[in-house]
Amino acid sequence: MKGRPKTWDQKRRKGANPATAVPVTILTKAPKCPKGFSVEMRATWKQTAEDLIVMGCFTTQSLIPLESYCYSIANMRKTMRDKKAKTTTKTAAVKECRIAAETLGLTPAAHSKMRRPVSAASIDSADDQLFAEIVN
Repeated sequence: MKGRPKTWDQKRRKGANPATAVPVTILTKAPKCPKGFSVEMRATWKQTAEDLIVMGCFTTQSLIPLESYCYSIANMRKTMRDKKAKTTTKTAAVKECRIAAETLGLTPAAHSKMRRPVSAASIDSADDQLFAEIVN
């Protein structure tokens, strides 16, 4: 046998994507929304960012999906207000919003599938470590 034997964790992670194990920066404050957003999109950005912060899922990688979510919500609301819009167009807009919400983990089904991001900051005490294990 060459080298040291592999641990159970090394065997389990065989073939896993190493990019998913990289610690990320968890944001605790909502950044400013992008320029060019309407008032409605700004309100969606602020509310959704606050929800993600409370859930502990707001990372630097979730900024672009959040922007897409704001655009899709604005598009869906605009389509629903349009009296001449076809039913298929309205259905497609709603589906786009649902997909964007699932990407961010905002739907109940997405809550169960999501893994909470691991912060780059170290865990100080044993109580904090136990809590992190329970939550994640």
